[in-house]
Amino acid sequence: MIIFICTSSGTREVTVKESDCPSVFAAIVKYLSEGQLNTCAGDIDRTMSADNGPAFTLCTSKGTFKACELDTVGNPFGRRTNIFLTNDTNGSSPVHVIKEQTMKRRKHWREKIILNKIHQHGAYPGVVRAGFFDRHSTSVGRSKTRIGLLDTGTNFMDIDTPRKVLYALYDLLEGESHRLRSSTEALNPI
Repeated sequence: MIIFICTSSGTREVTVKESDCPSVFAAIVKYLSEGQLNTCAGDIDRTMSADNGPAFTLCTSKGTFKACELDTVGNPFGRRTNIFLTNDTNGSSPVHVIKEQTMKRRKHWREKIILNKIHQHGAYPGVVRAGFFDRHSTSVGRSKTRIGLLDTGTNFMDIDTPRKVLYALYDLLEGESHRLRSSTEALNPI
């Protein structure tokens, strides 16, 4: 039998002899029922609720975010992305979404550069704004990155017409908002 072990340091394939299968399955069931709460990273605390399921507390450079909801978990192979929704209402710039990625340390983190460039002359309509960027090393040559997003919006792939997609892409590349000249309809944030 082949199983895959997924951790923050990567994904490994493990071959298990047939005679060891019952012991492995027993260990997996025990882990799922008892041990998961002890395996979170030091900057994430997970609590379980019978009513609402899991909730997460994340410690970041911007502060501690309590009762976060895990919205999306990415592919465990390669770059792993987790999306947390916060209930942050404090301050003048509340963080609504925390995007966390675990990737190889050698990988260049382009998202920070792209968002900073888009918003270099002030907030650009239709593109989420970042409240903070964190990056720190984990084990085995990997690093964890976090972006705290101040906005939520429609996924780029959910834009309803090809024309609006082209307007959004052109506006991002040219740095001007041409779509507002020809229409009063604003494109939802991506």
